[in-house]
Amino acid sequence: MVIQTGIADFSSQRLRLAQTNSYTENKSDSNTDTTSTVHRQIDEADISLRGQMKSKLMSLREVQNNIEEASKMMETADKGIRAIVSILEKIKELAVQSANGIYTDSERQLFQVEISELIDEVDRISSSTEYNSMALFQGDFSRYSRVASMWLHIGPNQHERERIYLSTMTAQSLDLKYEDATVLSVSTPEEAKETLHTLLYSISRTQKQLADITGYSERFKEAQIKVRSEIETLEKALGENGGT
Repeated sequence: MVIQTGIADFSSQRLRLAQTNSYTENKSDSNTDTTSTVHRQIDEADISLRGQMKSKLMSLREVQNNIEEASKMMETADKGIRAIVSILEKIKELAVQSANGIYTDSERQLFQVEISELIDEVDRISSSTEYNSMALFQGDFSRYSRVASMWLHIGPNQHERERIYLSTMTAQSLDLKYEDATVLSVSTPEEAKETLHTLLYSISRTQKQLADITGYSERFKEAQIKVRSEIETLEKALGENGGT
């Protein structure tokens, strides 16, 4: 992201006008009006360019705030998706145990009860992971959503923006729960093996979403560094020429 500050143009413009001023001052007193005009041109150019620089600085500060908010939102999403991944890994462990022939039906039933509770927890996390009252994993911001889209500006120009995709992470969307509200079963070794096969898909989806969130966060960090550098450059330039 390259942002033109106009600082170099500012310096060269003042140099040109200063050279004209020096030449004018060597002329006779009859050219006093011309000298005043040149001074006025220098002042007007100074004021105009400083105004442009201040405007750019305000824009960059707004962008910086946007990026900070986006980073906080990704932190919230990261915590939520990691919690879901952890639950899926726990369900997988229980399914592996249930697929082992050494356990009795009553023991598998205990596994089933725990798995059902964990699946309910996936739905709880999916619905409660919010940022500024926006549910992040209910599908509103998925790639194929017709409800909403999330675009985040990470630069002062119109094209400098990033679209965020957050997939639906409900138990049903992850194939942990069916439309009739029944859940994955580990009541028999055979069902436990089928459940393991389904979990491979579920875990893969959540890990993909986690990788995407990590990628967004990294890009926001890079953008923040660039914007902060431009802000510091403009603040220094304005400070050196009389402050903001």
